[in-house]
Amino acid sequence: MSAFSLSNRMRTRTVLRGKAKDEDKRTDEKFFGLLGGGNPPPWPPIVDNTLILGDICSLTSATLFYRITTISATAEFTANGGWIDILPVTMNTLATQISLLAICWLVAGVATNTVSKAAIRGNTADVLRAVGRTSVDFINARLIIALVVAASEHTKIDVSTLTSEVVLSLVCVACWRVVASRTSI
Repeated sequence: MSAFSLSNRMRTRTVLRGKAKDEDKRTDEKFFGLLGGGNPPPWPPIVDNTLILGDICSLTSATLFYRITTISATAEFTANGGWIDILPVTMNTLATQISLLAICWLVAGVATNTVSKAAIRGNTADVLRAVGRTSVDFINARLIIALVVAASEHTKIDVSTLTSEVVLSLVCVACWRVVASRTSI
């Protein structure tokens, strides 16, 4: 192989790598352009404490609603005349569930950079797109934790409970974020 052909090969690879980088950059611009912005959001995200507190409150509301509906549907609840005798156990489970959902949401929000005020700027469609992007990572984080817990306890995952929990949480967070974008918190 001559030095000239080796030189041409190196030059061709360099040019191809440059084109690939330009194509990647254009793809990123198209992707973020479709999401409502022209440029990707800055990293690391500037965290908005009010937005995060509202997210956690909406996750708490979703969890409370879910727990109340599941407890009120049991035979024990109706047999006691609507009273729950196992309040400490219920509160422990509730606190664990809220913490788990909040941690998953915060991890997903940091991963998708939707924990800043920029995530609630724009119209309702932009806000819902941001919640949709975050929900993908939120669902993945929640599923991974559910799989780890199920594997460590040698049990099955209750898919209906997990699905109800995740869907209700996402609806509450989406409603909160739309309200937050409209009221300019």
